[in-house]
Amino acid sequence: MDKFLALSVLLLQFCFSSSLTIPAATNNILINHAISSSNYDHPRKHDLHRKIKTRRAKLTSFEGVTAEIENVEGTYLVNLVIGTPPVSFLASPTTVTDLIWTQCKPCKHCFNQSTPIYNRSKSSSFSKLPCSHELCKASYIHSCNSDCRYKQKYLGGSSEGVMGTETITFGSHSVPDIAFGCGNSNTFVVSHGSGVLGLGRGPQSLVSQLGIRRFSYCLPYYAESNGRLLLGSEVQHQQNSKTEIQSTPLVLNPSNSSFYYLTLHGITVGETKLQIPKGMFEVRKDGGGGLIINSGEMLTAMEQPAFGLLKDEFKSQLKLPFADKKSSLGYDACFSFEPKSNVEVPKLIYHFDRFADLVLPVENYVFTDSENGVMCLAILEGNEGVSTFGGIHQSNINMMFDLNKGELSFAPVHCKEL
Repeated sequence: MDKFLALSVLLLQFCFSSSLTIPAATNNILINHAISSSNYDHPRKHDLHRKIKTRRAKLTSFEGVTAEIENVEGTYLVNLVIGTPPVSFLASPTTVTDLIWTQCKPCKHCFNQSTPIYNRSKSSSFSKLPCSHELCKASYIHSCNSDCRYKQKYLGGSSEGVMGTETITFGSHSVPDIAFGCGNSNTFVVSHGSGVLGLGRGPQSLVSQLGIRRFSYCLPYYAESNGRLLLGSEVQHQQNSKTEIQSTPLVLNPSNSSFYYLTLHGITVGETKLQIPKGMFEVRKDGGGGLIINSGEMLTAMEQPAFGLLKDEFKSQLKLPFADKKSSLGYDACFSFEPKSNVEVPKLIYHFDRFADLVLPVENYVFTDSENGVMCLAILEGNEGVSTFGGIHQSNINMMFDLNKGELSFAPVHCKEL
Protein backbone atom coordinates (compact mmCIF):
# COMPACT_ATOMS: atom_id res chain seq x y z
CA MET A 1 0.00 0.00 0.00
CA ASP A 2 1.23 3.47 -0.76
CA LYS A 3 0.60 4.63 2.79
CA PHE A 4 -0.97 1.87 4.81
CA LEU A 5 -2.21 3.38 8.06
CA ALA A 6 -2.94 1.87 11.42
CA LEU A 7 -4.32 4.68 13.56
CA SER A 8 -7.18 5.47 15.87
CA VAL A 9 -9.68 7.91 14.40
CA LEU A 10 -12.32 9.81 16.33
CA LEU A 11 -14.99 11.57 14.32
CA LEU A 12 -16.06 15.18 14.29
CA GLN A 13 -18.72 16.42 16.69
CA PHE A 14 -20.50 19.06 14.64
CA CYS A 15 -20.93 21.64 17.39
CA PHE A 16 -17.84 20.52 19.33
CA SER A 17 -19.99 19.85 22.35
CA SER A 18 -18.02 16.82 23.60
CA SER A 19 -14.37 16.04 24.15
CA LEU A 20 -12.42 13.84 21.75
CA THR A 21 -8.79 12.87 21.46
CA ILE A 22 -7.15 13.18 18.06
CA PRO A 23 -4.88 10.17 17.45
CA ALA A 24 -1.35 10.39 16.13
CA ALA A 25 -1.01 9.91 12.38
CA THR A 26 1.39 7.22 11.15
CA ASN A 27 2.27 5.90 7.70
CA ASN A 28 3.60 2.70 6.18
CA ILE A 29 4.16 2.58 2.42
CA LEU A 30 3.99 -0.45 0.16
CA ILE A 31 6.37 -0.93 -2.73
CA ASN A 32 4.39 -3.15 -5.03
CA HIS A 33 6.06 -3.84 -8.35
CA ALA A 34 8.77 -5.70 -10.35
CA ILE A 35 8.19 -9.11 -11.86
CA SER A 36 10.82 -11.84 -11.94
CA SER A 37 10.87 -15.17 -13.78
CA SER A 38 11.88 -18.78 -13.20
CA ASN A 39 12.35 -21.83 -15.40
CA TYR A 40 11.66 -24.28 -12.58
CA ASP A 41 8.93 -26.78 -13.50
CA HIS A 42 6.72 -28.82 -11.23
CA PRO A 43 4.79 -32.03 -12.02
CA ARG A 44 1.61 -30.64 -10.42
CA LYS A 45 1.47 -27.40 -12.43
CA HIS A 46 -1.02 -28.68 -15.01
CA ASP A 47 -3.32 -29.93 -12.27
CA LEU A 48 -3.10 -26.55 -10.54
CA HIS A 49 -3.95 -24.67 -13.75
CA ARG A 50 -6.97 -26.95 -14.17
CA LYS A 51 -8.12 -26.30 -10.59
CA ILE A 52 -7.81 -22.53 -11.00
CA LYS A 53 -9.97 -22.64 -14.14
CA THR A 54 -12.50 -24.80 -12.26
CA ARG A 55 -12.55 -22.28 -9.41
CA ARG A 56 -13.42 -19.44 -11.79
CA ALA A 57 -16.17 -21.53 -13.37
CA LYS A 58 -17.65 -22.22 -9.94
CA LEU A 59 -17.65 -18.51 -9.09
CA THR A 60 -19.81 -17.67 -12.09
CA SER A 61 -22.60 -19.75 -10.52
CA PHE A 62 -22.67 -17.43 -7.49
CA GLU A 63 -24.98 -14.45 -7.44
CA GLY A 64 -22.13 -12.73 -5.67
CA VAL A 65 -19.72 -12.94 -2.77
CA THR A 66 -20.16 -10.69 0.25
CA ALA A 67 -17.85 -10.07 3.20
CA GLU A 68 -18.16 -7.68 6.12
CA ILE A 69 -15.67 -4.85 6.62
CA GLU A 70 -15.12 -3.44 10.09
CA ASN A 71 -13.06 -0.48 11.25
CA VAL A 72 -10.98 -1.57 14.24
CA GLU A 73 -9.25 1.45 15.78
CA GLY A 74 -8.42 2.84 12.36
CA THR A 75 -7.66 -0.40 10.49
CA TYR A 76 -10.13 -1.73 7.92
CA LEU A 77 -10.50 -5.51 8.23
CA VAL A 78 -12.46 -8.12 6.28
CA ASN A 79 -13.53 -11.14 8.31
CA LEU A 80 -12.67 -14.20 6.20
CA VAL A 81 -11.92 -17.86 6.87
CA ILE A 82 -8.97 -19.80 5.43
CA GLY A 83 -8.11 -23.50 5.24
CA THR A 84 -9.57 -26.86 6.24
CA PRO A 85 -10.35 -26.99 9.13
CA PRO A 86 -11.19 -23.27 8.95
CA VAL A 87 -9.10 -20.59 10.66
CA SER A 88 -10.11 -16.94 11.01
CA PHE A 89 -8.39 -14.63 8.51
CA LEU A 90 -8.73 -10.93 9.39
CA ALA A 91 -7.37 -9.21 6.29
CA SER A 92 -6.86 -5.58 5.37
CA PRO A 93 -8.63 -5.04 2.01
CA THR A 94 -6.64 -2.74 -0.20
CA THR A 95 -6.86 -1.59 -3.80
CA VAL A 96 -3.17 -0.65 -4.01
CA THR A 97 -1.64 -4.11 -3.80
CA ASP A 98 -2.30 -7.46 -5.44
CA LEU A 99 -0.86 -10.10 -3.13
CA ILE A 100 -3.10 -11.90 -0.64
CA TRP A 101 -1.12 -13.02 2.41
CA THR A 102 -1.58 -14.15 5.98
CA GLN A 103 0.75 -14.98 8.83
CA CYS A 104 1.70 -18.66 8.94
CA LYS A 105 3.29 -21.10 11.35
CA PRO A 106 6.08 -21.84 11.91
CA CYS A 107 6.87 -18.18 12.57
CA LYS A 108 10.34 -16.76 12.26
CA HIS A 109 8.94 -13.33 12.95
CA CYS A 110 5.20 -12.75 13.40
CA PHE A 111 3.39 -9.80 14.91
CA ASN A 112 0.72 -10.31 17.57
CA GLN A 113 -2.75 -11.20 16.32
CA SER A 114 -5.93 -11.89 18.26
CA THR A 115 -6.85 -15.05 16.31
CA PRO A 116 -4.89 -18.32 15.94
CA ILE A 117 -2.10 -18.14 13.37
CA TYR A 118 -2.76 -20.26 10.29
CA ASN A 119 -0.70 -23.46 9.99
CA ARG A 120 -0.46 -24.83 6.46
CA SER A 121 0.65 -28.27 7.69
CA LYS A 122 -2.67 -28.62 9.54
CA SER A 123 -4.83 -27.74 6.51
CA SER A 124 -5.90 -30.49 4.11
CA SER A 125 -6.76 -27.92 1.40
CA PHE A 126 -3.31 -26.29 1.22
CA SER A 127 -1.07 -26.89 -1.81
CA LYS A 128 2.29 -25.34 -2.69
CA LEU A 129 2.33 -23.09 -5.73
CA PRO A 130 4.73 -24.37 -8.43
CA CYS A 131 7.67 -22.11 -9.19
CA SER A 132 6.74 -22.15 -12.87
CA HIS A 133 3.28 -20.76 -12.20
CA GLU A 134 2.52 -17.21 -13.40
CA LEU A 135 1.28 -16.23 -9.93
CA CYS A 136 4.61 -17.25 -8.44
CA LYS A 137 6.48 -15.17 -11.00
CA ALA A 138 4.18 -12.20 -10.34
CA SER A 139 5.53 -11.72 -6.82
CA TYR A 140 7.40 -8.49 -6.18
CA ILE A 141 10.47 -10.54 -5.24
CA HIS A 142 10.53 -14.31 -5.57
CA SER A 143 13.00 -17.16 -5.47
CA CYS A 144 12.66 -20.84 -6.15
CA ASN A 145 14.28 -24.01 -4.96
CA SER A 146 11.77 -26.60 -3.88
CA ASP A 147 9.28 -23.88 -2.94
CA CYS A 148 8.06 -20.67 -4.52
CA ARG A 149 9.15 -18.07 -2.00
CA TYR A 150 7.93 -14.47 -2.07
CA LYS A 151 8.90 -11.23 -0.42
CA GLN A 152 6.53 -8.27 -0.36
CA LYS A 153 8.27 -5.04 0.63
CA TYR A 154 6.78 -2.17 2.56
CA LEU A 155 8.38 1.04 3.77
CA GLY A 156 7.46 -0.08 7.29
CA GLY A 157 8.61 -3.70 6.87
CA SER A 158 7.86 -6.72 4.72
CA SER A 159 6.13 -10.08 4.51
CA GLU A 160 7.95 -13.13 3.21
CA GLY A 161 7.27 -16.84 3.05
CA VAL A 162 5.96 -19.55 0.74
CA MET A 163 3.35 -19.14 -1.99
CA GLY A 164 0.53 -21.67 -1.98
CA THR A 165 -3.14 -22.17 -2.76
CA GLU A 166 -5.92 -22.50 -0.23
CA THR A 167 -9.67 -22.44 0.27
CA ILE A 168 -10.89 -19.04 1.43
CA THR A 169 -14.44 -18.54 2.66
CA PHE A 170 -16.37 -15.30 2.16
CA GLY A 171 -19.51 -15.44 4.29
CA SER A 172 -21.28 -18.62 3.14
CA HIS A 173 -19.21 -19.02 -0.07
CA SER A 174 -16.02 -21.10 -0.05
CA VAL A 175 -13.67 -20.64 -3.01
CA PRO A 176 -10.90 -23.24 -3.44
CA ASP A 177 -7.39 -22.83 -4.82
CA ILE A 178 -6.82 -19.14 -4.15
CA ALA A 179 -3.12 -18.32 -4.54
CA PHE A 180 -1.74 -16.53 -1.48
CA GLY A 181 1.39 -15.85 0.52
CA CYS A 182 1.99 -17.91 3.64
CA GLY A 183 4.07 -15.42 5.62
CA ASN A 184 6.56 -16.86 8.09
CA SER A 185 8.50 -13.63 8.56
CA ASN A 186 6.40 -10.49 8.81
CA THR A 187 7.94 -7.25 9.99
CA PHE A 188 5.10 -5.27 8.41
CA VAL A 189 2.32 -5.15 11.01
CA VAL A 190 -1.39 -5.29 10.15
CA SER A 191 -2.85 -3.80 13.31
CA HIS A 192 -5.58 -6.06 14.80
CA GLY A 193 -5.41 -8.29 11.71
CA SER A 194 -3.47 -11.22 10.32
CA GLY A 195 -2.71 -10.23 6.71
CA VAL A 196 -3.69 -8.41 3.54
CA LEU A 197 -6.39 -8.94 0.91
CA GLY A 198 -5.10 -7.50 -2.37
CA LEU A 199 -7.79 -6.00 -4.64
CA GLY A 200 -5.52 -4.40 -7.25
CA ARG A 201 -5.48 -4.91 -11.02
CA GLY A 202 -2.56 -7.38 -11.06
CA PRO A 203 -2.75 -11.18 -11.54
CA GLN A 204 -2.29 -12.09 -7.86
CA SER A 205 -5.22 -10.00 -6.61
CA LEU A 206 -8.49 -11.53 -5.49
CA VAL A 207 -10.31 -9.67 -8.25
CA SER A 208 -8.06 -11.13 -10.95
CA GLN A 209 -7.95 -14.65 -9.52
CA LEU A 210 -11.74 -14.83 -9.37
CA GLY A 211 -12.00 -13.46 -12.89
CA ILE A 212 -14.62 -10.90 -11.85
CA ARG A 213 -15.06 -7.58 -13.59
CA ARG A 214 -17.28 -5.84 -11.06
CA PHE A 215 -16.79 -5.30 -7.35
CA SER A 216 -17.64 -2.69 -4.77
CA TYR A 217 -16.99 -1.78 -1.17
CA CYS A 218 -18.40 0.53 1.46
CA LEU A 219 -15.99 1.52 4.22
CA PRO A 220 -17.47 2.08 7.70
CA TYR A 221 -16.78 4.89 10.09
CA TYR A 222 -14.50 4.47 13.09
CA ALA A 223 -15.35 1.52 15.40
CA GLU A 224 -18.19 0.36 13.14
CA SER A 225 -18.58 -3.13 11.67
CA ASN A 226 -21.24 -2.61 9.03
CA GLY A 227 -19.00 -2.09 6.00
CA ARG A 228 -19.32 -4.34 2.94
CA LEU A 229 -17.09 -5.89 0.29
CA LEU A 230 -19.20 -7.09 -2.65
CA LEU A 231 -17.74 -9.21 -5.44
CA GLY A 232 -19.25 -9.98 -8.84
CA SER A 233 -22.97 -9.62 -8.23
CA GLU A 234 -25.27 -7.60 -10.47
CA VAL A 235 -27.92 -7.41 -7.72
CA GLN A 236 -25.46 -6.36 -5.04
CA HIS A 237 -24.16 -3.52 -7.19
CA GLN A 238 -27.54 -1.85 -7.29
CA GLN A 239 -27.50 1.42 -5.40
CA ASN A 240 -29.92 1.40 -2.48
CA SER A 241 -29.52 5.10 -1.80
CA LYS A 242 -31.77 7.73 -3.38
CA THR A 243 -28.65 9.78 -3.99
CA GLU A 244 -27.60 10.12 -7.61
CA ILE A 245 -24.89 7.74 -8.77
CA GLN A 246 -21.95 9.50 -10.43
CA SER A 247 -19.25 7.85 -12.54
CA THR A 248 -15.71 8.75 -13.49
CA PRO A 249 -13.18 6.88 -15.65
CA LEU A 250 -10.55 4.60 -14.12
CA VAL A 251 -7.16 5.50 -15.54
CA LEU A 252 -4.56 2.82 -16.30
CA ASN A 253 -0.94 3.75 -15.70
CA PRO A 254 1.30 1.32 -17.64
CA SER A 255 4.16 2.03 -15.23
CA ASN A 256 2.02 1.06 -12.20
CA SER A 257 -0.60 -1.19 -13.72
CA SER A 258 -1.91 -2.61 -10.43
CA PHE A 259 -3.29 0.72 -9.22
CA TYR A 260 -6.67 2.32 -9.88
CA TYR A 261 -6.00 5.94 -10.89
CA LEU A 262 -8.62 8.70 -11.08
CA THR A 263 -8.50 11.99 -12.96
CA LEU A 264 -9.07 14.86 -10.53
CA HIS A 265 -9.65 18.22 -12.24
CA GLY A 266 -10.08 20.42 -9.18
CA ILE A 267 -10.98 20.93 -5.52
CA THR A 268 -13.42 23.39 -3.97
CA VAL A 269 -13.29 24.58 -0.34
CA GLY A 270 -16.46 26.37 0.70
CA GLU A 271 -17.32 28.43 -2.38
CA THR A 272 -13.70 28.81 -3.52
CA LYS A 273 -12.23 26.60 -6.23
CA LEU A 274 -8.52 26.20 -5.57
CA GLN A 275 -6.14 27.51 -8.21
CA ILE A 276 -4.38 24.19 -8.64
CA PRO A 277 -2.03 24.01 -11.67
CA LYS A 278 -3.59 22.28 -14.65
CA GLY A 279 -2.61 18.62 -14.88
CA MET A 280 -1.55 18.51 -11.21
CA PHE A 281 -3.25 15.14 -10.65
CA GLU A 282 -2.63 13.60 -14.07
CA VAL A 283 -0.30 10.67 -14.64
CA ARG A 284 2.89 11.92 -16.25
CA LYS A 285 4.65 10.35 -19.22
CA ASP A 286 7.32 8.99 -16.88
CA GLY A 287 4.63 7.14 -14.88
CA GLY A 288 4.78 9.46 -11.88
CA GLY A 289 2.05 11.67 -10.45
CA GLY A 290 -1.65 10.98 -10.57
CA LEU A 291 -4.25 10.18 -7.92
CA ILE A 292 -4.72 6.61 -6.68
CA ILE A 293 -7.83 5.38 -4.90
CA ASN A 294 -6.77 3.50 -1.78
CA SER A 295 -9.10 1.44 0.40
CA GLY A 296 -6.37 0.31 2.80
CA GLU A 297 -5.23 3.74 3.93
CA MET A 298 -7.21 5.89 6.31
CA LEU A 299 -5.93 9.32 5.35
CA THR A 300 -5.68 11.05 2.00
CA ALA A 301 -2.20 12.17 0.89
CA MET A 302 -2.01 15.19 -1.39
CA GLU A 303 1.09 16.35 -3.25
CA GLN A 304 2.29 19.94 -3.36
CA PRO A 305 1.38 22.56 -4.41
CA ALA A 306 -2.23 21.35 -4.08
CA PHE A 307 -1.85 20.50 -0.39
CA GLY A 308 -0.51 23.94 0.50
CA LEU A 309 -3.35 25.66 -1.35
CA LEU A 310 -5.92 23.47 0.42
CA LYS A 311 -4.39 24.02 3.85
CA ASP A 312 -4.18 27.80 3.43
CA GLU A 313 -7.76 28.05 2.12
CA PHE A 314 -9.13 26.15 5.12
CA LYS A 315 -7.16 28.44 7.45
CA SER A 316 -8.58 31.48 5.69
CA GLN A 317 -12.19 30.32 5.78
CA LEU A 318 -12.05 28.89 9.29
CA LYS A 319 -10.41 32.13 10.47
CA LEU A 320 -8.31 30.06 12.86
CA PRO A 321 -4.55 29.93 13.46
CA PHE A 322 -2.48 26.83 12.80
CA ALA A 323 -2.20 24.67 15.93
CA ASP A 324 1.08 24.47 17.81
CA LYS A 325 0.30 20.82 18.61
CA LYS A 326 0.42 19.79 14.96
CA SER A 327 3.93 18.31 15.06
CA SER A 328 3.28 16.05 18.07
CA LEU A 329 0.05 14.74 16.56
CA GLY A 330 1.62 13.96 13.22
CA TYR A 331 -1.04 15.61 11.05
CA ASP A 332 -0.03 18.23 8.53
CA ALA A 333 -2.99 20.63 8.79
CA CYS A 334 -4.28 21.36 12.31
CA PHE A 335 -5.98 24.48 13.63
CA SER A 336 -6.56 25.94 17.10
CA PHE A 337 -9.94 27.18 18.28
CA GLU A 338 -11.49 28.28 21.55
CA PRO A 339 -12.60 25.15 23.49
CA LYS A 340 -16.38 24.53 23.53
CA SER A 341 -16.92 27.08 20.77
CA ASN A 342 -18.86 26.52 17.58
CA VAL A 343 -16.88 26.48 14.37
CA GLU A 344 -18.41 26.43 10.90
CA VAL A 345 -16.42 24.03 8.74
CA PRO A 346 -16.41 24.83 5.01
CA LYS A 347 -17.53 22.13 2.60
CA LEU A 348 -15.02 20.11 0.59
CA ILE A 349 -15.73 19.03 -3.00
CA TYR A 350 -13.58 16.92 -5.33
CA HIS A 351 -14.19 17.49 -9.05
CA PHE A 352 -13.44 14.29 -10.97
CA ASP A 353 -13.43 13.67 -14.70
CA ARG A 354 -16.78 13.44 -16.50
CA PHE A 355 -18.28 16.14 -14.22
CA ALA A 356 -18.45 13.78 -11.24
CA ASP A 357 -18.44 15.99 -8.12
CA LEU A 358 -17.97 14.28 -4.76
CA VAL A 359 -19.27 16.48 -1.92
CA LEU A 360 -17.87 15.03 1.31
CA PRO A 361 -19.68 15.03 4.65
CA VAL A 362 -17.70 16.99 7.26
CA GLU A 363 -16.90 13.84 9.23
CA ASN A 364 -15.12 12.48 6.15
CA TYR A 365 -12.38 15.10 6.27
CA VAL A 366 -12.12 16.69 9.75
CA PHE A 367 -11.15 15.37 13.20
CA THR A 368 -11.51 17.49 16.32
CA ASP A 369 -10.59 17.58 19.99
CA SER A 370 -13.05 20.11 21.40
CA GLU A 371 -11.67 20.06 24.96
CA ASN A 372 -8.19 21.02 23.82
CA GLY A 373 -9.39 23.17 20.94
CA VAL A 374 -7.61 21.38 18.10
CA MET A 375 -9.05 20.51 14.67
CA CYS A 376 -7.17 18.55 11.99
CA LEU A 377 -7.81 17.72 8.35
CA ALA A 378 -7.78 14.02 7.43
CA ILE A 379 -5.32 14.91 4.67
CA LEU A 380 -1.56 14.60 4.81
CA GLU A 381 1.07 16.31 2.70
CA GLY A 382 2.19 13.78 0.10
CA ASN A 383 5.88 13.28 -0.55
CA GLU A 384 5.96 10.10 -2.64
CA GLY A 385 5.33 11.64 -6.05
CA VAL A 386 1.72 10.45 -6.16
CA SER A 387 -1.48 11.48 -4.35
CA THR A 388 -3.80 8.94 -2.73
CA PHE A 389 -7.53 9.14 -1.97
CA GLY A 390 -7.85 7.49 1.44
CA GLY A 391 -10.50 5.58 3.34
CA ILE A 392 -11.84 8.35 5.59
CA HIS A 393 -12.82 10.31 2.48
CA GLN A 394 -14.66 7.20 1.23
CA SER A 395 -16.56 6.40 4.46
CA ASN A 396 -20.24 5.53 3.94
CA ILE A 397 -19.89 5.92 0.17
CA ASN A 398 -20.64 2.99 -2.10
CA MET A 399 -17.55 2.68 -4.32
CA MET A 400 -18.42 0.57 -7.38
CA PHE A 401 -15.71 -0.62 -9.78
CA ASP A 402 -16.66 -1.75 -13.29
CA LEU A 403 -13.55 -3.01 -15.06
CA ASN A 404 -15.39 -3.74 -18.30
CA LYS A 405 -16.49 -0.13 -18.58
CA GLY A 406 -13.28 1.13 -17.02
CA GLU A 407 -15.07 3.35 -14.54
CA LEU A 408 -15.67 3.99 -10.87
CA SER A 409 -19.19 4.88 -9.74
CA PHE A 410 -19.93 6.31 -6.31
CA ALA A 411 -22.86 7.49 -4.22
CA PRO A 412 -23.34 8.29 -0.51
CA VAL A 413 -25.10 5.50 1.34
CA HIS A 414 -25.27 3.98 4.81
CA CYS A 415 -23.10 0.87 4.47
CA LYS A 416 -25.51 -1.23 6.52
CA GLU A 417 -28.18 -0.71 3.85
CA LEU A 418 -26.18 -2.59 1.22
